[in-house]
Amino acid sequence: MERYRNFKLFHDISTEDYSLLTDKLKPKTFKKGQLINVPGQVQKELYFVKSGVQMSYFEVLPIFWTAE
Repeated sequence: MERYRNFKLFHDISTEDYSLLTDKLKPKTFKKGQLINVPGQVQKELYFVKSGVQMSYFEVLPIFWTAE
């Protein structure tokens, strides 16, 4: 129930909906430095970090501003 209370701090969700979500979760382990997604790959899964840190990087296309 503690996880539900923590989750509810960020998302207003009923206990029934929370159970529907968490019943589908499966643990997955990654090694330090292992890539979860690579550039150009479409992410099809959602990850919740149980321990450690997940870092994300993305490219920003250059934007050129012009004055008229």
